[in-house]
Amino acid sequence: MNGKLVMLTDKNISEIQKLCENTNDYFIMENGKGTSKEEYKEILESLPPGSSMEDKYVFGYYNEDGKLVGLIDIIAGYPNEGIWMLGLLIIDSMERNKGYGEALYREVEKFVKDKGGKTIRIAVFEENKNAFVFWNKQGFKFKEVKERDKYDGGKRNISIMLKSVC
Repeated sequence: MNGKLVMLTDKNISEIQKLCENTNDYFIMENGKGTSKEEYKEILESLPPGSSMEDKYVFGYYNEDGKLVGLIDIIAGYPNEGIWMLGLLIIDSMERNKGYGEALYREVEKFVKDKGGKTIRIAVFEENKNAFVFWNKQGFKFKEVKERDKYDGGKRNISIMLKSVC
């Protein structure tokens, strides 16, 4: 895979918007309504409690033609020191099953290792069966299930998965 990993900023917002529009299936599963202008900015700015912007990294993966085909959002030191929380990995729906997701993840895993991270943590929606398959292939192991509020007022299960990278 001859792609390129790039740190994304608000200068990339139009590319992020296009990518999000091309991954609307994920956002509908997440929030029931798809993407919005707020969503694009939130990818760059949202933080969990106790984290700062210095802890947040948003990377884009560009294919050989220079098209943004994937994005990953990761927070250092959350929820504890040495753990990096991967909040989002999306791949353009027209570019899936071409190896971009794995290539993007591998580059970010190397980045985390180089920064001294010990573990990567992810949370996967129970209904996202393809994500379970993908993350298992990357070596993640199931830790626990947590119940979270769902966009429609109901509840949903989220599986917490971990991978040691040291």
